[in-house]
This record gives sequence, structure tokens and C-alpha cells, in this order.
Amino acid sequence: MRLRLKEDGVDILRQCSAGEKESCWLRECLAACNKILHTASLQITESADRGLVVEWVFVTTPNDADTLQADFLKDWLLSRHSCIHSVSRAGDLSGCPHPGLRSVEASSVSGLGHLSTLEHFSLFSATLTDASVEELADTLGRNHNLKSFKIIHSTVPESGSEKILAKLEGCPSLEAVELSYTSLSASAARVLAQLLRTSKSLKKLSMEGVDKECAKIALEGLHDGSSLEEIYLFGLEPHESPFFMKYSEVFKNLKVVRLPCNELDNASAFEFAALIEASETLVELGLNSNSFGDGGAVAIAKALRRNKTLHELSLPQDLTSVSLVEFVDALTVNTTLERLDVSEVDILDEHRARLFEDPKSAGAFKRIFVIWKQKWLRDLAMLLRRGDHMPQVYVDVDPRVPPADLDAFFDALLASHTVTEVSFYPREFSFDLLVDRLAALFRGTTTIRSVHCRLSPDEKHEETHLVRLLDALRDNTSVADFTMLVSYLTVPMGVALGKLLEVNNTLTTLTLCEYWSVHPEVARTLANSMRHNYTLLDLRIEWDAEDVEGLPEVWEALRRNKALLYPA
Repeated sequence: MRLRLKEDGVDILRQCSAGEKESCWLRECLAACNKILHTASLQITESADRGLVVEWVFVTTPNDADTLQADFLKDWLLSRHSCIHSVSRAGDLSGCPHPGLRSVEASSVSGLGHLSTLEHFSLFSATLTDASVEELADTLGRNHNLKSFKIIHSTVPESGSEKILAKLEGCPSLEAVELSYTSLSASAARVLAQLLRTSKSLKKLSMEGVDKECAKIALEGLHDGSSLEEIYLFGLEPHESPFFMKYSEVFKNLKVVRLPCNELDNASAFEFAALIEASETLVELGLNSNSFGDGGAVAIAKALRRNKTLHELSLPQDLTSVSLVEFVDALTVNTTLERLDVSEVDILDEHRARLFEDPKSAGAFKRIFVIWKQKWLRDLAMLLRRGDHMPQVYVDVDPRVPPADLDAFFDALLASHTVTEVSFYPREFSFDLLVDRLAALFRGTTTIRSVHCRLSPDEKHEETHLVRLLDALRDNTSVADFTMLVSYLTVPMGVALGKLLEVNNTLTTLTLCEYWSVHPEVARTLANSMRHNYTLLDLRIEWDAEDVEGLPEVWEALRRNKALLYPA
């Protein structure tokens, strides 16, 4: 291994040269080191804090010999380079001390015992024993500079979560705690409640998929005057409306409140309307996927007239234009709200003129996000031609859409100079008429940057549909991100994709298949094409991480392109 690195001009025995104002020599040698690390699905990249990060990356299925060399190199670099600040899903850390580590994302607590400079720790998909709980608690007890702590999709012994959370009370700089789909005991919830009462630094609390009764115990620690600025609570479904409103005085002082999927009803919505009216700090409120209807939404709309802080607001998807017209009226007074998400709102015929023709509605849909049903395509086209819509356009269409309406919509897209993203959320499969119009759009647009066609794959026609769109993209100079899902990338699809990649220098992200692996002939075709492509950064063409001939060369080309765009 040392000889291989030496051939690439790397003296692995050199000490870390990182200083306050100068970077380490290792930054200039990442490509050579990654040649070895990639054989075990590892790599080193530059992180946001100007340090380096060792992380997992899919290359191919590693063999034991490659893994042994790569793990040795990983441990060697970690033990000697304080410029490596982060480790993300990079295997066992028990090999040696790691003097520079500030951030660890791991699925095991093995090897953490010597760390004392951690600022961020995330445990995911772990199954802890009593012994590993003790090891993690000891580690947390030594890392008093910890700023964020996360346990995600992990199993903890009943008494373990209490021991772990108790150690967080000794972290005076702790700013964020996240517990997602992780066992939380009642005693641990009481510890978390105490942390919420006493911490002077905690700014963000996230709980998702935890025991509802335990979550309620933890929330008892919320109090007026808390340091907390942001709270995210998902799927508690308390059935005690208005459950959250006992904390209204606390919520009033927060900056961000996200409460999706909590079965909030109209009574809760009325309380949130009062919160919006009274708050002088709230900038984001997420109430999506809840149970209140137009009655509660209208109360919130009226409260917006007197709010001067809220920037983002998301609401349940089952509202109608009864409440939408109230929000349009409110936005004529409220100039602070930047985005209102009502996604799948049902627009009624009786409100058409008020929403699309009344001068008072001008500018409203630049701030209101809607997934447009095909019934309103002509009115949407009118908004686009007036430049009276946000840059993102989402529509829901099916094969029954009138061709003239679809034509009007696509003509307006081509004429628009403000639309940058178009997404299709249909109820059925892809269909010829839509594919024809999309192909024409690709050949004509010079401003649209992203197109996402999230139609369910139609196995009978998906091959011809995708090939037509890939062919149309060859000469396009604006679309950088394209999604169209197919069930399997066939050889003709692979040929069309290969031809596209050889000539297109605009696309950076392609998502075509998320289901199965890829045919070896397709992989070889893409490997050859990627030799000529220096702009594509992300490619999703398979799900299974199988060792398919040609795929490693494709992933290597993508890493090469990223290195060219983001040099160390």
C-alpha cells in the first residue's frame, strides 16, 4: 500500500501539517488515497468546516483483502491527522486514537471510548446492549463540548435511554437533541423534561416515532423563558385536543414549530391562529398532514393579517378554496409571509373568478404553493403568461386531460422566463401525449432547470417514453436535473442514456430507476459514455448494490466530476 501511494507522490509517513491558517498536505493527495479507500467503499472529502471527513460511499462489493488495506489506511490517517474532523458511516473506530474528530455518525459505539473533543454525535440503526449503553454514557460524559446528539432508528435497553440522556445534562453547549424511532422509557422522558427545564443552550428538539406517552412526559419540561428556538414533533396523534395548546406560551417564543401528522383538529387550529397573532418571533409553522379543515384554516388566514414575523406556513392537504380565498385576501395585507403550502387544495368552481381574474389576487400564487389539478391548466397557463406564479410548477395530470388544455399549459411554460422547475404528480401511468409535450419542451426551453416526471412506470410503454425524452435532452442547454422513474433500465434505454451523456454538458443529476439493479450491458455502455462526460454528478439507475461489471467505472467517473467541481 505504501509503495502504491509513493508511486502517486504520496509519503504517507509525513505528519499532519494543518495549522491555524494553512491546510494539511493531505488535501492535495485525496485522489491517491481514495483509490485505495474506494476499494472498501470509503473516501475522504472536504467538509463544510474546512476539515476533512471520512465517509462511506458505494463503489462495489469489497473483498476482504481490499477492506483490510483500506481500513488500515483509514485508521492510519485518523490517528495522525488532526485535520480530519468527521467520520460518517465509516465502520469500526476502535483501531486507534483519533485526535481531530469533532463529528461522528455511526451505527456502533465501539471505539468511541478515547474521544473527548466531539461536538456532533449521531447514532443510527444501532442495537445497544447494557454494555454498549455504559460505553456510550462514558463517552458522552467525557465530551462536554457536545453541541448536537441524535439517536435514529435504534434499539436501546429499557433502562439505557435514561442513562444516556442523563449525560447530556453535563454538556453546557448542547444545542440540538433528536430522537427518531428509538425506544424511550418513561424515566428517560423525565430526564429529557429536566433537560428542557434547566438547559441554557438547547435550541432544537426533534421527536419522531417515539412512544406517545413518553413524549408527553418529556414535553412537560417546556416552559416560558426556555432557550428552545425550534421544535419538531411528528406523529404523536395525542387524541387530546387541544393537546399542544397547553404549551402555547412556550410556542409563542419559538422561531420554528413543525407538527406534521399529529391529528390536529379545528380546535387546535383556532389556538394556532391565536398563536400566530400573538407571536413576535415565529418564522416557520408546519401543520401539514393534520386533520383540521377549512374552518380552522380560515381562522389562521385571518390571524395572518396581524402577523409580521412568519415566513413559511404549511397546512393540511385536504383544504378547499373556501379557505384559499381567505389566504389570498390575507396576503394583500401581510407582506412578510414568503411561502404558504396548501399543496393539494381543492379549488371550487365558484371561486375561480376570485382566484384567477380579480386584480386583488395578483401576486398571490407567487407565494402560495399548489399542486395544480388538470381542471385548472388553462388558468395556470394564464398565471404563467402573466409572470404571476412562483418558479416551481407542480401539476397533477392523467391520460384524460384535454389535449388543448395540456397544449395551453406547455405553450405557457415555453413562453415563461421565470419558471425554473416543473414536476408532474399524476394519478396514473405515463402517457403518450404528455411525453410528446415534454420532448418538445426539452427542445425549446432555455430557462427550465429541473423536470421531475414522477409518473408510475407503465411497463408496456416506459421504454419508448424514456428513450424519446432522453433523445430530446441531447441538445438541451438548461435542464440540469431530470427524473423519470422506470421499473428497469433496459438495453435500449441504456443506449439512449449513453448517447445523451456523451454530448450533453448541462445535466448534473439524473434519476431513472430506484427498483432493481442494472443490466451488465447497460453498465458497460454507461462506463464508456462517462469517459466523455465531465458534468454529471449524481446518477440513480439501480437500487441493489450489486457488483455489476461497468458500475464501478461509472461511480468513479461521478466522483471525478465532483472533484473537478469541488476541488480539495
